[in-house]
Amino acid sequence: IPSKRCKVFISTSLISSSQPVSVLSAAVSSRERISGDKEDAKTISRALDEARGIEAGNCLSDLMLLLYPGNELASADEEDILDIAIAYLRRVHLFSFYNGCTSATDVGDVLSDSHPSGTIHLRLRNADEILRKTADENGPVAMDEDGGDVETDKGDAAERSSAGRDMLVTRLNDSIAKALENAKIMEDRGPGCVVDEETDMAARDIETSEQNSREQWMQNHEIMDEDGRARCSFHFCRKLFKDKAFLQKHLLKKHSDQLRAERGKCHDG
Repeated sequence: IPSKRCKVFISTSLISSSQPVSVLSAAVSSRERISGDKEDAKTISRALDEARGIEAGNCLSDLMLLLYPGNELASADEEDILDIAIAYLRRVHLFSFYNGCTSATDVGDVLSDSHPSGTIHLRLRNADEILRKTADENGPVAMDEDGGDVETDKGDAAERSSAGRDMLVTRLNDSIAKALENAKIMEDRGPGCVVDEETDMAARDIETSEQNSREQWMQNHEIMDEDGRARCSFHFCRKLFKDKAFLQKHLLKKHSDQLRAERGKCHDG
């Protein structure tokens, strides 16, 4: 096979300067959480895939087999598996694992940072080392009335220093527990049913109405030039794009508030 040359361009900057990035706390980034969070993320993914009718071959489990063929999945790093599951939840279901365990209703909310799923989370480097150092610094050192050392059970000082950490962990655990509970409900109902037949039918009607209003809103706010270029029709914007596809991305990202207001009319009455 003849060798071929290719050029690889590497960017050292963020893919999108407007995409918010947040670094998780040491307690949430700890290695001891990885295994449990991985299983929880996979469970939530499986329930959402079934509830939303993701076809076989496109689910998270299928993606894992493509990334780790044969027996490689059994020896894969758990943190890598967790990151893949979180990225899958975010991109396929617009679901934020580390920020409330909620799903956005529209990709425009993600692109415009109007929903927590628009934030990319990074784990803190050396989190376990930081936690150990914090525990050592708040160790059992105290003085008695005679100036001698008195051993404590890392009580008051350690408890005060870890209060904020415990609050973050508690909030994350509560949101994951709630998401797992909802996942169990979705699995029990089976694919295609979210609440009950009557409610689901009403929801589908609203979704259809929202989709139609979105398409109509897109058409109402585009101005096509003779050369195929597209212009935003908002009087305070009027930006020009090389084609309709770029204009639609612009409308979803920069004018998502107006779109939400238009879609909200579908819920009136």
